[in-house]
Amino acid sequence: MAKPKSPGQGRAEAVNRRGFFRKTGSAGLGGAAALAGVSTTPAEGAVRWNHEYDVVVIGSGAAGMPAAIAARDQGASVLVVEKNFDVGGRAILSGGQVQLGCGNPLQVAAGAKDSPDQFFLDWTGSEGEFPIDPERWGQFGNPLARWNDREIVRAYADHAVETFHFLIDNGVEFTRASGTRGPGDPHGLRNLSTKPWPVESERIVAIGPGYGSGSGLIRPLEKSARKKGVQFLLLHRMTRSTARVLLQGACSE
Repeated sequence: MAKPKSPGQGRAEAVNRRGFFRKTGSAGLGGAAALAGVSTTPAEGAVRWNHEYDVVVIGSGAAGMPAAIAARDQGASVLVVEKNFDVGGRAILSGGQVQLGCGNPLQVAAGAKDSPDQFFLDWTGSEGEFPIDPERWGQFGNPLARWNDREIVRAYADHAVETFHFLIDNGVEFTRASGTRGPGDPHGLRNLSTKPWPVESERIVAIGPGYGSGSGLIRPLEKSARKKGVQFLLLHRMTRSTARVLLQGACSE
């Protein structure tokens, strides 16, 4: 159990944490989250708090792992809580394909012409530079694209190339860019395939065609996160979402 902090120390750290969240735009379970074990103090019936972190990430998949790394890059102390015995969630069971168009280096190398604006047009059902095949998609393009949240698609498009470099900087390797679903995608080559993870004993392979390269996405991110000081609790689950986070688990790592 951590020693109590002096009032001055607490105020100084609170200011630093507020600055961190303003800078990163982080939300959710961050901000000096204290973690408890399942045991209580018999005499008082109070929860025993064991650890304290600036940011707590629930889940270690394709969203959680980058979030943890990004928070750590900003100087926050970070804990990732994962209910499974290993990291990765569904992403580690996937085919390891990431759709990141908008003019990333793999597209440029393959001669594909793309941009954030073009991505936005294609994924909001608008007619862009690439003609929409009316027999395949109808008059308004992908029948689902026109219902997409435009604010989310805009943010995704504007940060896609930045995300590509973030993944590369944290060890992910891509083998090629190829076409995928959606208007303009076969021309834009937005689907990036990750290189299979070289350590066979650390691969998680799902049954089915096109699957098994998810380890090539998750393992590099895991290695980078651990190297940077992100902490992990495996076989743990969140039981209460408050300013303090109550956890239950069988073991920790």
